[in-house]
Amino acid sequence: MSGRRPPEGAQFNLCGKIIQGWGKPGKPEKRIQVTNAERSRLKAWWTKECIDTKLDYDPKSKFYCVALRGEFVGQCADADLVEHTIKTVDRKNGKRGIVGVSLRVVPECNEA
Repeated sequence: MSGRRPPEGAQFNLCGKIIQGWGKPGKPEKRIQVTNAERSRLKAWWTKECIDTKLDYDPKSKFYCVALRGEFVGQCADADLVEHTIKTVDRKNGKRGIVGVSLRVVPECNEA
């Protein structure tokens, strides 16, 4: 994207269901299947913040997914509903990505 990017550190709170991801063979990966209510907001934020990492989209389920990393993987189980805060970071290679800030299991998500 041309022009200046916004400063790093912008945060986004998303809600969704934990699913098994499609990581590398032999390395199962947990992902958050973002609720319908969050899809357009997440896509708009991803674009506005000039994030270079690809936003995963599953055309079969029509859901966007965000991978869980590090400490957050052990804090939830498959099918849990979670709220996850992510933020933008500028990587050493010059690309912009995201990292997790917090995660909590919740009783429900807005499925509108």
